[in-house]
Amino acid sequence: MSIPENIDGLNITEISTNAFLNNSIIEKLIIPEGVKKIHKDAIVNCKFLNDIELPKSLNFIDVNAFRNVEDKTHGDGIQPTYKVDARSYAFGFVLENRYKYSTIEPKSNFEYAKAKDAKANVVVGDIVSLTIPETNYGGTPPYQYTTYIYCNDSVVEHMPFTSSRIVTYRFTSPGNYKIKTWVRDSNKIVVNSINPAVYTVSGAPTPLQVYGTVNSANVVLGNECIFYAHPSGGAAPYTYAYYLYKDNVRIATTSYTNNIYYTYKPTAAGNYHAMVFAKDSLGNRVSSISPTISVQPSSPLSINVTVNKAHVNLNEKIIFTATASNGLKPYSYAYYLYKDGTNIYKSTYSQNNIFTYTPVVNGVYTVTAFVKDSKNIIAYKNSAKVTAGVVSPLTVVASANKNNMLIGESVTFSANASGGIPPYYYAYYIFKDNVPIHKGSYSKVNSFTYIPTSAGTYRATAFVKDSSNTIVFADTPVVNVGGSSAPLSLIATATPSGQYIGDTITFKGLATGGKAPYSYAFYVYKDNVKVLNYWYTSNSQYNYTPTSAGVYHANVFVKDSAGKIVWKATTKINIQAGSIPPLTITSNADKTTMNVNETVSVIATANGGVPPYQYAYYVIKDNVAIHKGTYGINSIFTYTPTLPGTYKITSFVRDSRNIRTSHTTGNIVVSAPAPQPITVYATIDNVNFELGGKVTVRAFASGGVSPYKYAFHVINANTNAIVYTTAYSDSNTFIYTPTAAGTYKFKAYVKDKTDTVVSTESTNFIVTVPVRKVTLNASISGNILTLNANVTGYGSTPPIEYAFYIYKDDVLILQDSVYRPSPAYHYNLTQSGVYSGFVFVKYNGIPNIDTAASNTVPFTYVPAPKYRALLIGNSDYPGTGLDLPGCAQDVIKMYSRLSTKGPFGAVEIKKHDNLYAPNLVPAINTAFSGADANSVSIFYYTGHALETGFLMGTDNQTVSPATLANALRSVPGKVIVLLDCCHSGLYINKSNTTNDDAYKKFNQSVINAFRNVDVQSRAGELLESKFHVITSSRKDQQSYATNDGSFFTTGLLLAGDTDNNGFISMYEAYISGKSYAQSQMGELQIAQAYPNNDSLELFKN
Repeated sequence: MSIPENIDGLNITEISTNAFLNNSIIEKLIIPEGVKKIHKDAIVNCKFLNDIELPKSLNFIDVNAFRNVEDKTHGDGIQPTYKVDARSYAFGFVLENRYKYSTIEPKSNFEYAKAKDAKANVVVGDIVSLTIPETNYGGTPPYQYTTYIYCNDSVVEHMPFTSSRIVTYRFTSPGNYKIKTWVRDSNKIVVNSINPAVYTVSGAPTPLQVYGTVNSANVVLGNECIFYAHPSGGAAPYTYAYYLYKDNVRIATTSYTNNIYYTYKPTAAGNYHAMVFAKDSLGNRVSSISPTISVQPSSPLSINVTVNKAHVNLNEKIIFTATASNGLKPYSYAYYLYKDGTNIYKSTYSQNNIFTYTPVVNGVYTVTAFVKDSKNIIAYKNSAKVTAGVVSPLTVVASANKNNMLIGESVTFSANASGGIPPYYYAYYIFKDNVPIHKGSYSKVNSFTYIPTSAGTYRATAFVKDSSNTIVFADTPVVNVGGSSAPLSLIATATPSGQYIGDTITFKGLATGGKAPYSYAFYVYKDNVKVLNYWYTSNSQYNYTPTSAGVYHANVFVKDSAGKIVWKATTKINIQAGSIPPLTITSNADKTTMNVNETVSVIATANGGVPPYQYAYYVIKDNVAIHKGTYGINSIFTYTPTLPGTYKITSFVRDSRNIRTSHTTGNIVVSAPAPQPITVYATIDNVNFELGGKVTVRAFASGGVSPYKYAFHVINANTNAIVYTTAYSDSNTFIYTPTAAGTYKFKAYVKDKTDTVVSTESTNFIVTVPVRKVTLNASISGNILTLNANVTGYGSTPPIEYAFYIYKDDVLILQDSVYRPSPAYHYNLTQSGVYSGFVFVKYNGIPNIDTAASNTVPFTYVPAPKYRALLIGNSDYPGTGLDLPGCAQDVIKMYSRLSTKGPFGAVEIKKHDNLYAPNLVPAINTAFSGADANSVSIFYYTGHALETGFLMGTDNQTVSPATLANALRSVPGKVIVLLDCCHSGLYINKSNTTNDDAYKKFNQSVINAFRNVDVQSRAGELLESKFHVITSSRKDQQSYATNDGSFFTTGLLLAGDTDNNGFISMYEAYISGKSYAQSQMGELQIAQAYPNNDSLELFKN
């Protein structure tokens, strides 16, 4: 069926409502040219055997023009017949590319969310990325989207329906482009469209280019070298690859990635550069060479010298050992020997790092050890003094810098030692009213400063230990400390970073006296009117940035831990409204004429702007930029030209606002002097070693015309026969592994750019046949016997395997004949006796090629101790308002740890929540009723405690320290006491607030244990104590927690096995609990422990 183009001579331009109604089957519908509009319900309830043909003149179709219409059109290709409504039918023609969308589709109400401007300068190779809005398009969500790309009104790409809302397209040719998207709903009905994005694409892009830059021309070993790629032109996006070179030898290669920089951390000094590759989206590739980074040794050449003894008898050997580091190997050493400060011997340089001397005359001997590296850099160091012959007795005199003082002031105790054998080490015990309150460890510091916190009579015992471990001590005079502390005082300052609006003023407070710790507050004033309050914190400074002109100052307040407050006003700072001075830079080069391979330095000086400044540098040769640096903090730039020419260096500066300016130096004329004759010398790092070892030769060239190439011959020194050769390469280093014993040397050849060749020979090196040797060592740790076999002279291949026998009291008890590659063997001991081992070695397939017997080690079997635990968590204190919900969590976590990680099997655990005070001792008796001398009993308490150390039951009654001490003292074996409560430090430090004799006796026994341990340790013995104690705080501190648990118990349960022995010791738990609590509360909560370095096992790891 065709609609005529005119009726009675009138052109048909529109098709009205019900033009075709209920025509069930029609062969074909052709709408003629000239028709511009089809109205609502124009064609209803019709079926066509072929496609409907629409004219190009059509520019509007009503949303409901076609209703319940079926034809041959297959839409998106899913089915042969497809029911469509008006818009989906018209759009179906567009999707099939029958008509340009602009002739039939009215303007949509929707735009791409990120459409590029139609007037943008777009070139071939550019990529556009558009986002389809997420909104209501009508119909039934969810939606799918299809997109057509038109170039010069022809479809060049069709993107099928998808749920993705991102449209990405790369322009491959010039022309006028339109990008159009249609939306269909879940019923596959096209319900809407997006207005087209229009682009004018010009011709081919500019050629792809890349240049490389580096983070610095000079890097210290240990820091990173960063190579940057800077692409331009071509078709983005780009990918990058890098070839890394050290001293012109490639050492690393990367594949193409989108990383615009490559980072490398050198392990050796040298000159590094990169070949930088860039590839664009069209596959074009270019490359360039980056500037060179000179990697210098991490620190200058240094030397350390040690001695085997601080005192020797006459005719006894002194051994001085020198250890060199940094610089460039190989090293050589020399030694000057002194007696009583007078030089008596000088050696020449050699490769020997050990110097020995045997004194025959009394005196004090020292050595100055020198080291020289391959660049002839020299460093030296003096050894410690060695006394030979008779030594005067060790003595010490102790003193104090005050006789009388107030609480809160400091006193310094000093010790002066003489005689004995230096060096000396010092330790101090502090006594108050003749009771030790502090014991220090040994250090080289001969003084100790202490601040008393209470009145009393103080003194110190100063211990001194010399290098022979001889110990003497002396007491200082008594220092009387008065009952009132030095008054709290404050110094307040103001420091501006500049004089204009936007510059920062730093207000600071410095407190002294009173009772630390301090907290600070700041009131900031402008023109004497308060503009800001900054309330109390631990910060002693506050930074303020004015936003308007005026005179500023601050009142600084300090509050000590006793609540005392003082304040002072700072000086006044005048902030002006004037503008910031303009940013300027000047630069000066230290040379105007120079030769190639010399270094020129440029110093840049910036002024004005807003510091801090950053600098970058461009190097210009013959008016062409050959190096472009990145911004950094260095105001000095160095550059080493390798080619003659006229150079300039432009220095750039940017300030903190990113304002930039630059300055260029005058001409720097670089000449190429006539080359010097080429010379070479060679060094080796090994002159005598066994077959299977390696030797490294290095050739060092100078003169001629660089770059150099190197080749090496290995020569039999006895026959002069060449046994190995290398081809010329850029590397000046060759590593050789001899295949036969003998005496060899290297001949190194160097060839410069003009093909001039010179050579030199190294010193001889001797390669010997190794002698096979096997040793076996037996040792016992805990209940584990370990056999360790050590072999020498076997070489690395084929592998070596081992089998082991174990003997007890010379009787074979274990015969493990299976050969294994491990040289170590472990055996669990369950009986006392004397143990030893025997090893068989299998090598090159031959069993029992070598054997060895071990030493003997005695062992006494001790059964593992039985652990019991009593856990008390008091969290609910009725009627007090002092509930501790965290304590309930602490007990749960401690129970979980002990029940799963007992040190030696299962732990018998009794747990009590909210225990009344009268029930505490019965709970102890019940929990530990089965304890014996081999038992370990754990008492854990978390809850409230008074300043006197009394533990609080949840009935608000208390348990005295004496009661607790007596109950625990009656438990056989060792007792672990874990107290997580306020003032718990009282249990390992004498209290001044109770007269309880039993408690004082308990405290004194612990203090005596401390004292006795120290006395015994000086005699080489240890005294064990029954109690092993960790407390959550000092005696004068509170303990802190959250509803999830206490900081101390949380930290204690986080302890790790730092010595890798499989257990968490009391010391490891103490350090972890202390560290975690201090991380949360600082100096307000410091855990305590007795004894120190306690190795008793608390948990299994």
